[in-house]
Amino acid sequence: MTTPWDRTAPVAGRTPIARRRLAAVGTAILAIVAAAGALAVSSRNSDSPWTRYASPDRTFSVQAPSTPDVTTEPLQLATGERLQRTASSFDVGAESRVVVAVSSLDAIAPDNPDLVAAPIAALQSKGVRISDQRSEDTPDGPATIVDGTTTVDGVDVAVHGRITVSDGRLIEMLRFTAPTEVDEVRFAFERMRTTFSSTN
Repeated sequence: MTTPWDRTAPVAGRTPIARRRLAAVGTAILAIVAAAGALAVSSRNSDSPWTRYASPDRTFSVQAPSTPDVTTEPLQLATGERLQRTASSFDVGAESRVVVAVSSLDAIAPDNPDLVAAPIAALQSKGVRISDQRSEDTPDGPATIVDGTTTVDGVDVAVHGRITVSDGRLIEMLRFTAPTEVDEVRFAFERMRTTFSSTN
């Protein structure tokens, strides 16, 4: 298993920061990159055209700059209950990613506080230092916003998350931003956030 910053092929002239120290970040912040195979270098180019992506399980669609790596894994709540989480990880630069993770609630009540606590605890268990956590009212309903950092090979990588419960699903939108790609990643994250839609 790998981290959101792992790359299957190098971008010319740049060395992906996470390739040098995967274990330090935790071998699976969402286990993002393990299953979908190598992506072409051209798909990581910030100039690549954006297209609408629909998840294979038909839980969501979103405008995206690249074809994602997709993995499925359990998300365990503090009560011991487990959700099935499908995470799609999109390249938004040479060293940064936006992750969309969707978990069906099944029989779990949508107001269960463990739903929001579980993904935050998962990030912390993999070495993410949470510096801020707050609630916001959004057009999509209440959201929990988290900000933090993790260190990769001596470099602080910014982590930003937006967690909502909507349409019977726990939805996580996360961005992992290398220091050299702040503006690019913020733009991509906001565009993906505003074009995200749940599907059935």
